[in-house]
Amino acid sequence: MKLLCGLICTLSQVCWALEGPQRVSAPYGSSISLQCKYTKEDKEFVKFWCREQSYRFCSHSHLVQTTGSEAEVKVNKTSIKDNHIFREISVTIENVTEVDAGTYLCGVERWNYDISHQVEVIITTVSSSLSSVLIRNKEQEINDSSGSTIAPESIQFSNNDFLFTVVLKIPICLVMIAAVVWVNIWYNKGRCPRTKTQQNEKNNVK
Repeated sequence: MKLLCGLICTLSQVCWALEGPQRVSAPYGSSISLQCKYTKEDKEFVKFWCREQSYRFCSHSHLVQTTGSEAEVKVNKTSIKDNHIFREISVTIENVTEVDAGTYLCGVERWNYDISHQVEVIITTVSSSLSSVLIRNKEQEINDSSGSTIAPESIQFSNNDFLFTVVLKIPICLVMIAAVVWVNIWYNKGRCPRTKTQQNEKNNVK
């Protein structure tokens, strides 16, 4: 009976000694921060964060661990820090990409066995609202680099002026020129006979 109770207590301690999120997600290029809580008996032990290679086993190429103190340890873009007062392991991954997605272990290295908590890391794409902001910023940069832009209303107004000039002003000018030419021709035709008659009358008088 005592053996059974001891086994139950041991299994309970192993299974429930660490508390933390089951999964965390963050947009591409941002940072992920999470915390795992442990019991007071594990305060002085080394804490670790790693990618899970197989069930409850770490991939040593993706392993970050403390020294047993509260000093922050950083490897590449992943950092881990232990807080003895709050009994909390803080993990931060900066500038996340699709490569960082996967299952990780947040754990404590005990003398006889290690305990760990599984965390699934999910990397999401850029949200539609953020995409709109990025597109507007890009358009603004293009406009700033190319100088002042012409509004569509100004383009439409310019097109209307051009049509007004071609359709209305040019025909009016042509009509006016034709009228001046016709008046000039009519005047010259009426003036020439009159001048000749007056010349004959002067000759007869003489």
